[in-house]
Amino acid sequence: MDIRKSIIFVAGLTLVVTLFGGYYHFFEARSKAMVDEHQRASGLLASSMVHLGKYLDDFKKDTRLIAGLPTIRDAFLLKTPQVISQASLTLDYFNEMLEMDVCYLMDEKGTVIASSNRNSPQSFVGKTYGFRPYFQQAIKGKPYLYPAIGVTSGKRGVYSSHPVYGPDQKKPLGVIVVKVPVDFLNKGISAIRDGFITVNSSNGIVFLTSHKEFENKLLWKITEKEIGHIKKSRQFGAGPWPWVGLVRKGDDLAVDRHGKEFKIHQSDLAGVFGWKILYFHDKQTLSEKVYGPLLKNTGFEIAIFTLVIFGLLIYLYVSAEKDLRHRKNAEEQREKVISKLQKAFDEIKSLRGILPLCSYCKKVRDDEGYWQQVDVYIQHYSEADVSHSICPGCLKEHYPDVYEEVICDEKSELDLS
Repeated sequence: MDIRKSIIFVAGLTLVVTLFGGYYHFFEARSKAMVDEHQRASGLLASSMVHLGKYLDDFKKDTRLIAGLPTIRDAFLLKTPQVISQASLTLDYFNEMLEMDVCYLMDEKGTVIASSNRNSPQSFVGKTYGFRPYFQQAIKGKPYLYPAIGVTSGKRGVYSSHPVYGPDQKKPLGVIVVKVPVDFLNKGISAIRDGFITVNSSNGIVFLTSHKEFENKLLWKITEKEIGHIKKSRQFGAGPWPWVGLVRKGDDLAVDRHGKEFKIHQSDLAGVFGWKILYFHDKQTLSEKVYGPLLKNTGFEIAIFTLVIFGLLIYLYVSAEKDLRHRKNAEEQREKVISKLQKAFDEIKSLRGILPLCSYCKKVRDDEGYWQQVDVYIQHYSEADVSHSICPGCLKEHYPDVYEEVICDEKSELDLS
């Protein structure tokens, strides 16, 4: 593998490692941001719970305080118009001071004998609400909280009931009921920006919510039989109670009719059996809140790192390319020198070593064992050409007549010179 392929391989590997590392870093940062957001949401839910819990707890304490007053107790013991009038004034005082919706007293049959709204067209006096669970529980000696819509007023509120005892403290003489408007409760759940909060009954009716369109509607789809039970209880008016379109997907995820997903945080509503407070955390808003800054910061870091790495790789590639060009040029020069040397070597080819020469015929033996004439051997194994002539000795021996003539001629030329 040449250096360019190596660099390309390293570049690809670096890209893969960078992308993987960037994804891992992004995933870890995203997970931490999500955990932080969910913790913040849980904290917000806990804050709402504290607000509602404290308010309802104070509400029960106020109801117990009023139930123990002598003027309230005497209204059940004596039942004279004057005593009931004094009790009504006491109810007026606390109703105004504590900013309640209405305060009223119910006898052992559930009929209202005194009320702070006695002078209004919707006066409770003389009306019977013995079917209400808050009366049925309190007349048995059990204080009770009951979120509901008023049968007479049609207003939402939370009813707090408490038994009123006589001097013997044995059997309740009647029940005091205090209704608080939901405006105070809404203050603790209204400041939501990335979702909404609901306070639901055990059968899924949304009683309180920061999402006003969901008020007094069904959070989850239920059967007709269950709807019949809600209607029979008269807790939430006469209906209808349309379904808001939310579908639960597991314990902590819900999807609305438009496909929007919500992360669910939930807790029990303290003091009200079966009721829950839920925080629907908008996942799209959550993602935008988390991904926006995360992509901006992490993406910038990854981009800078990638640019630095690729800048370094480009520099290495260019340097390697330049070095390869130099090497190629040097190789070409080397090949040229070798070619020239080889050509020169071929031109100066010569015979070396010991020649096996016959002592009689003077033939030479070649490498293959054949005997050749000397002139043939020289022409074959060297670059020399052989021209045939005759030496003086051989001329004298083989051609004495010619030799004499040649010698005479040479002497004549010497004399002349």
